Amino acid sequence: MVKNDTTLRGAGLDRRGFLKVAGAGLAASALPTLPASVARADDVVNITFWAWTPTTADALKMFEAKYPNIKVNWQNVGQGAPHYQKLRDAIKAGTGLPDVAQMEFNSIPSFKALQALADMGPAGADAVKDEFVDWTWKSVSDGDKVYGIPWDSGPMGLLYREDVLGAAKIDVPATWDAYSEAAMKLAKDK
Repeated sequence: MVKNDTTLRGAGLDRRGFLKVAGAGLAASALPTLPASVARADDVVNITFWAWTPTTADALKMFEAKYPNIKVNWQNVGQGAPHYQKLRDAIKAGTGLPDVAQMEFNSIPSFKALQALADMGPAGADAVKDEFVDWTWKSVSDGDKVYGIPWDSGPMGLLYREDVLGAAKIDVPATWDAYSEAAMKLAKDK
C-alpha cells in the first residue's frame, strides 16, 4: 500500500489509516473498533488503485459489491518499469500518488527503503497471515511490519525432457528435494 496523506472529507480519517483496514480485507470487522468520530459505516470513500492485471476489474466489482460505500478508481498506468517510475515520480513530487498500488514482491524492498509504504500490521493485516504460504508472507512483511497483502504467487512450472531422465533412469521429480537429487545425479553422470 502506498502512503498518501490526503484527508477524507468529513470522515476525519486519513486515507492511509482507512486503507490499512480496507486493504487488509478486514474493513467490516475493523471499522467497529474505530472511534465513532473517525468513520461511519455509511460514509462513502473514494480510493485510487493502480494495477495492471487483466482481471482487476472483476475483482473490484466483487469488492465494491461487498463494500458498496468504498468506490475504487482503478487506473492502469503501465506495467513493470513504467508503473514503478510513475510511483517514484509521484513520491518525489509529493503529489499524485494512488491510495493503493499493485507491486511485485521484488519491488517492495526498494519502496520500503524510500519509506513509501504504510505498515498495515497495526490495522489488522497480521490476522490474515495464516491464509498464505510462508514465503509469500515473508515477501510482503519485515518482522511485525506488513507492507502488502499477497495477491498471488505467480505461475510456476517445471519443464523436463523425458528422454534425458529416462536415459539416466530418473523418475520425474515430484518434490523440490527430488528435483535437486535428480540434478546432482545428472551433473555427476556427465
